[in-house]
Amino acid sequence: IAEDFGHDPGEIFEHIDPQPLAAASIAQVHAARLRTGEDVVVKVQRPTVGEFVHRDLSTMAWLAPHLVGRIPVAALANPPALVELFAETIVEELDFRLEAANMLDIARVLRDLEQTAYVVPRPHPELVTRRVLVMERLSGFNLDDVAGMQGAGIDTEAVVRTGMIAFMEGAMIHGIFHGDLHGGNLFVLPDGRTALLDFGIVARLSRERRMAFLR
Repeated sequence: IAEDFGHDPGEIFEHIDPQPLAAASIAQVHAARLRTGEDVVVKVQRPTVGEFVHRDLSTMAWLAPHLVGRIPVAALANPPALVELFAETIVEELDFRLEAANMLDIARVLRDLEQTAYVVPRPHPELVTRRVLVMERLSGFNLDDVAGMQGAGIDTEAVVRTGMIAFMEGAMIHGIFHGDLHGGNLFVLPDGRTALLDFGIVARLSRERRMAFLR
């Protein structure tokens, strides 16, 4: 954080919880409070992950041509092309500025579709760098806590229906959708709205692909 912002984190944050709220292979997320008093979360990239990713991609790119025609699964796909696609995706994930832009794009699409039951945390544009992303903090029920949601009076069928409609309409009408949609990236707010997290992978479909999807 200090490296990317160029000064002491204490000048920006009143407090950062050293215990992460969540952690994954590329980054981890910490609860924090800005000097303004606003509660936020800070997504911080692991310092050496970029080096490891590029080293692994080099190995995969060297290995992929040797797999063509040698193993059964290689007959179903093009290993060099798969490595190239994976490289494009993972390199984008390593730049949190792109993730913040994805958040704004998805939020815009949900607004245009009038999907008010889906919520995207608001990123702080002045606090986004390649390796650090500060965003609004939201809290709620884990997606698999069905009993907890129902106990709070939340219509769990409506939660699932909202997610399906938002995903399908976003893909078919606007050609954009969250590309990593699993339970860990969703939670349900006490008012029944669904918060969508982790926008490192967002897919975009051309008009031709949207038409193919519709067919």
